Amino acid sequence: MPRRRPEPRQRHRGIELGDTVVLLAHYGITSLMTDTTHPDQTGLPALQRYLTDNRKIIAWVNSAVIWNSDDQRSTADHFLVVTGIDTNNEIVHLNDPGADHADEQVAVTAFTAAWRTGGDSIVVTAAAG
Repeated sequence: MPRRRPEPRQRHRGIELGDTVVLLAHYGITSLMTDTTHPDQTGLPALQRYLTDNRKIIAWVNSAVIWNSDDQRSTADHFLVVTGIDTNNEIVHLNDPGADHADEQVAVTAFTAAWRTGGDSIVVTAAAG
């Protein structure tokens, strides 16, 4: 996978996606950031491959779409961890710091709509080995 240089902070409202790569590196976790500019590295099929390879995924999404709230729905504003995709039941499993419990489950359509607002951006850990 080509590596992208993390983008500098621009809004000064918490952590930016590129900062996540730097933060993980501080703890010895190699990761990379990608988005729709590398279509083979993002999208549901890529997420499924990463999960099958036991890689960890942080997605940049719109929280209002995930939580079905009345807040703005046009731009990404929230990170969460994708822990599984159940294609039979069209469900994405998430660990969301904004939820009251682990294994939040949302419809694939809701997840992809929320994720699209962030350009299908993810940080994914490097493959083991």
